[in-house]
Amino acid sequence: MNSNHTKKILLLSVLAFIVLASGCINLELEQKINRDGMSSIKTTVDMSGLYENFKEDVFGENAPDINTALSDYCSNFLKSTPLLNPYCTPMPEEYMVVAGGEMSLKDNPSFTFDGSTYRYDIKDIQEVLSSATRAQGQEITPENIEQVEKMAKAVGMNLKYIVEMPGVITRADIGEIKGNRVEMDFFNLYKSDHIYIESQETNGITGMFIANPVIGFGAIIILLVVVLFLLNKKGLLKIGRSKKYHGYDLNKIKKGLK
Repeated sequence: MNSNHTKKILLLSVLAFIVLASGCINLELEQKINRDGMSSIKTTVDMSGLYENFKEDVFGENAPDINTALSDYCSNFLKSTPLLNPYCTPMPEEYMVVAGGEMSLKDNPSFTFDGSTYRYDIKDIQEVLSSATRAQGQEITPENIEQVEKMAKAVGMNLKYIVEMPGVITRADIGEIKGNRVEMDFFNLYKSDHIYIESQETNGITGMFIANPVIGFGAIIILLVVVLFLLNKKGLLKIGRSKKYHGYDLNKIKKGLK
């Protein structure tokens, strides 16, 4: 075994230990779904913690060229992604790469709308996740998910999937609901046959009731008080007094109709 090969093995061993100790590689995939079924996808791979904290101490002169590494990632991503209008932007100064594109859910049975409720089976995003990880040289598939998850957890990688739905989210089988977004560990996407997220098309006071029943009820009370105040101001709620509306005496009108 030559000395260069030995150095590479030692370098990889040290790198593996550092990543294990630091947990400083993050992959985040965001999906924003529009009302028409089109969705935008953005994948962010952040290695800033790894490079900024350990590049000089661990790699020294043998540090891999970040420009080359991120360019290779983009090249692999653009070749393998199923997304429409794909893009990939290396950001070597931030030790990050941002990639994405569009995906149509029109006529896709995983995304439905019945006139008031949107329903999305997020298992449909697996192929996009697979292409994003394929660009890093390690594709995630249902067959190898357990092995990849163990490896990711062992080295402290954080892998997050965020989906934003139209309307207000009323159901999410997994993850944490934050407004009209759900955040989750994307390894959980492979643990069920179907994983649904539902949201309701809302506007005005109806939307407030679904998002926050207390705020919605408060809005109704305020509206009622305002209406009563206006009616009282016009004299329509004062018993025993002449009731007028736009200058007309309603009592006189009623007497004339008898």
